[in-house]
Amino acid sequence: MTVDQAYFAWTSGKARGLPSILFVGEGNRGAHAWFGYMKSDDHWELNEGRYSYDNYATGSARDPQTGKKMTDHDLLYLASRFRNRPEYLTARFHVEMADLFKASNDLPREKAAIETAIGLCPNDADAWDRRTDILKGTGAVPAQMTQHYEAAIRQFSRNADLKAEYTTKYVALLRETGQTDMADKLERGVVSANSKERTDLSLDTANRKMKELMKEGKWDEAYKQLDWAMGKLGKASSGPVFSDMLTPFVRESQKANQLELAWKALRTAGRALTLQSDDYRDEYAAMEESVKKAMKEQKKGA
Repeated sequence: MTVDQAYFAWTSGKARGLPSILFVGEGNRGAHAWFGYMKSDDHWELNEGRYSYDNYATGSARDPQTGKKMTDHDLLYLASRFRNRPEYLTARFHVEMADLFKASNDLPREKAAIETAIGLCPNDADAWDRRTDILKGTGAVPAQMTQHYEAAIRQFSRNADLKAEYTTKYVALLRETGQTDMADKLERGVVSANSKERTDLSLDTANRKMKELMKEGKWDEAYKQLDWAMGKLGKASSGPVFSDMLTPFVRESQKANQLELAWKALRTAGRALTLQSDDYRDEYAAMEESVKKAMKEQKKGA
C-alpha cells in the first residue's frame, strides 16, 4: 500500500466517524505506509496494508491529541483496559496532587503521592517516570536508582517497549558506575530477546552502542558491534540494519580514515543482508565505489 492509498483509507475512516490512524515504517524493502482503525471498543486493527513478509516491526504515527510521535505499540498500551479501572483513576488523582505539591516545593508529599499512585496502579508508566525524575532530582545514590530500575523492569516485563526503556536507563547507570560488563550483558539481552518480534528495539539498542563506540573513537569495537548486529538481525531486518547501522558506520569510518574497516563492513553486509530495495542496492554500490576510490588514493599517497 502506497502513502496515497494509506492516506485515503485513513481520511475516509475519519470522514465516516471511524477512529483511524496513519502509520509509516521501514522494512526490508524500504519505507512503507499503512493504516489502522478501531474495530470495536478498545480493540484496534493496526495492520491494514502492512505486509508481514517485509517485517515492519513498528509503525510510527502522530498522537492527534498531543502532536507527539507515537507507535502502534504505544496505541495498544493506551487502549488497554487498565485505564478504565477505578484504581487507575485514583492513581491519576494522586499524580495530579503530586503536581500541586511540586509547585509548592513540598518534596516529601510529592514523593508520597507518587508512591501511592504506583502502589494503586503499578501499570501506570507515567507514575514510574515521575519517580525516576524525583530520584534523579534529589541526587539518589546508585543503589537507590538500581533498586528503582530493577523494579520497573520487573513490573513491565510483558511490555517490550517499557522494559527496553528502563533497561536502557539502567545500562546508562551501570556504565556511569563502571559496571561495563553488566551493562554489555544487559544490552545484548535486549537485542536477543527482541530479535524476532521486536527487531526495532533490538536495532535501537545495538545502534546506540555502536554509535557510542564510534564517538569514543573505538572503531574496532564499533565494527564488532555492527558485525554482531548484522549477524543477529540481518535476516529479519536487512533494510533497517542497512540504513540505521551500516550506512552511518561506513560513512563515518571513511571520514575517520578507517578505510579497511569500512570496506570490511561492506563485505560483511554483502553476505549478511538481503537488500530488496533498489534504493538500498544503489546506496550500497555508491558506498562501495566511494571506499574503493579512497583506498586507491590512500595507496598512491603512501
